[in-house]
Amino acid sequence: VPRTTSQLASGALVALNAGYFDTTTFNAIGYLLVDHGLQSLPSRNRASIGFSAGQPPLIDRLDVTIRLHTSSGVIDVGSAQLDGVDVVRTPGAFAGIATRGVLIVEGGRGVENKIGPRRVPADGFALVYPPSNRAIALLDEGDRVILDTLIEPSGFGRARYAVEAGPLLVKDGRPAYEPELERFAVGQRI
Repeated sequence: VPRTTSQLASGALVALNAGYFDTTTFNAIGYLLVDHGLQSLPSRNRASIGFSAGQPPLIDRLDVTIRLHTSSGVIDVGSAQLDGVDVVRTPGAFAGIATRGVLIVEGGRGVENKIGPRRVPADGFALVYPPSNRAIALLDEGDRVILDTLIEPSGFGRARYAVEAGPLLVKDGRPAYEPELERFAVGQRI
């Protein structure tokens, strides 16, 4: 929701100004976890911060590996960082580009499997994948599809809330500022 930080934080004990978003649609870009629900996958190896009740905050660079459980068996899709895999859940948003495959899943079933961009359904998600992944490319309409995510480091998989930020400045009490690892443009003022 487009709001100022003071509006969003009204009545809160603590507010964290973090995360990236598309300025035209306000859709999240990068890792976003709300009440244990994955809203958006990590992008560009950027740092994230995660919170769970009774635990110290987690701060690290993340990756997510995607696996599908389908009518045809288990399919390893790949990594958000290494393979450019993405899961888009914002209804009505476009997912993918003309060089990526997009599997549209609605109600736990594949309903469309074509080259992107494709529109995300109201009751589902779009999986953006490398078209060289033949196992996904050959899934048919109507096939059962269950999304499974493996988040690394694993502590983020147990977090209740998390948001991508960056660049990472300190990790485990030591300087960790390496903007090139987070794909910030060379010479870009951060």
